[in-house]
Amino acid sequence: MSGLGFGYNLNSEKTPKDVSSLTTGWVNHFLSRHPELAIRKAQTLDRLRVRAMNEETLSFYFKLLEMAFLKFKQLSGGAELSPGRIFAMDKTGIQQNSAQKYVIAEKGRRSVYSIIPESRDHVTLVAYASADGHSGSPYFILPKVINNYLGSHFVGSKVSSSPTRWITDSLFEDWCQFFVEDMRHRRQAPHLWCLLVLNSLNQHTLNPKALQILNSANILAISLPSHTSHILQVHDLSIFGPLKKYLRSNVSQYVRENGPEVKLQHLPAFLEEP
Repeated sequence: MSGLGFGYNLNSEKTPKDVSSLTTGWVNHFLSRHPELAIRKAQTLDRLRVRAMNEETLSFYFKLLEMAFLKFKQLSGGAELSPGRIFAMDKTGIQQNSAQKYVIAEKGRRSVYSIIPESRDHVTLVAYASADGHSGSPYFILPKVINNYLGSHFVGSKVSSSPTRWITDSLFEDWCQFFVEDMRHRRQAPHLWCLLVLNSLNQHTLNPKALQILNSANILAISLPSHTSHILQVHDLSIFGPLKKYLRSNVSQYVRENGPEVKLQHLPAFLEEP
């Protein structure tokens, strides 16, 4: 509605003062005159992400992609950069203490409760996928590796440890080597260069050892513009959301059938395909 003069204005970053005086009737009549509009639940967006959503930043990124495609063609002897050689990498935190937010209850009930799983375990999942739909092997980061029960359930996966549960410089270097080895078996022509799209984190863009591992395997890495992953990162938009929804559903079902005690060892079963 900002384009029509109402709501949040990205240019001024201020809300018009007269919006609060709009009545419900006025809004309903306005929507009836504009059937292409609808009331939606807004997602929160911090100021840095608002500022990053501008034509100049996004145009520069896509021009960089265009230049990268031309460079790949030169490096690969004139061969075009096919979707099977374009990869995106991202990471996310997985927690088992979340439950379904919506349940069926009797009308008129003021309070409806849902049991929360008794688990504080946190797992970081590093994943990658190609533009032709191939999903690579997962890379898990745990506070400590007691055994390889995760790796044994996910063929080709690897489990590493970090006290903070997040990726560090050394872990990113290890993941780069893991990525090179994992995709080696599916690269029909190793001499052809590949493109890897990363987030704009220091562990990724300012790690010369990690970038050297990639370059030595004919893989060129570029990063997304800062604070734009919510609109450019394919994992955030299409993959991690459904994955976590599927996880919440399985955890909730387990709690209903077995009680609230959930352990990290249960994670493979929660993530198994039906």
